[in-house]
Amino acid sequence: MHARQAKGNRALARAFVLGVLCTLVPTPARAHFVLDAPASWAVLDPTLGVPEKLGPCGNEGPTVLAVDDAGAPIVTAFQEGGKITVTITEVVFHPGHYRISLSTTWADAGDMDQAGFPDDPVVTPGATNSGTMMCPLSIDSACGSVPIVQGTPVAVPGVGWILADDVFEHCDEFPELDGGALSPQTITLDLPAGVTCKECVIQVLEFMSSHGPNVPGGCFYHHCANISISANSSGTTSQGAGTPPASGCSCSISPQRGFVGGLLAALVAAAGFARRRRRAC
Repeated sequence: MHARQAKGNRALARAFVLGVLCTLVPTPARAHFVLDAPASWAVLDPTLGVPEKLGPCGNEGPTVLAVDDAGAPIVTAFQEGGKITVTITEVVFHPGHYRISLSTTWADAGDMDQAGFPDDPVVTPGATNSGTMMCPLSIDSACGSVPIVQGTPVAVPGVGWILADDVFEHCDEFPELDGGALSPQTITLDLPAGVTCKECVIQVLEFMSSHGPNVPGGCFYHHCANISISANSSGTTSQGAGTPPASGCSCSISPQRGFVGGLLAALVAAAGFARRRRRAC
């Protein structure tokens, strides 16, 4: 009896020690986000943002395509040289920033194997860096910092475009809305001039600093949206609303109408000259 009790006490002691050790071992925090606009290519968990680990678009299985009422993959339409508004909600906080890219080489919106995106940035281990600034109380981690692409939008030959980098940079949680709801973050960007596509893809990449690498995904999370960019069908160069042509004339005259108009103007001028002579006499 005493032997069995002693054995049970030793088991409890081991369990207690293991529990204490587990609380002392740091576990990597996890950051997650949801792509609100343009509409995500895949069905996302609204509270966790998954799937999002495997690049380029959160391709870890199982992935369920987001479809419209007709059952077709959702493709959001834009126009050449227009603007695109990107909105995300960060559902689990971590210091870092976002990068927005465009691929024009995805031929089928129903294809699970996307291509044409820049590689995930190369990570430098070290102090917590949200993008361009060192975060207060920064600590060294495997996900320290990444280089920032300047002068966007930038064409990346053979792979697409980086439309913006270091977007939504933050060291602290985004402020909550009234009532405690999470605050969506929005940015409006110019689409590259002269770029059109029937089916192309926007990628939103999150870099998480002060983070243990995910398997897969490393220091990044990924979401994508199917879009189309139609050509400008006007065929003319816009001069801006209310701006007159450079000649200062808002009309055009055909050669025949020009001759008749000139003849009438000459007759009116001659009649006026004759009236002035009679008054002078």
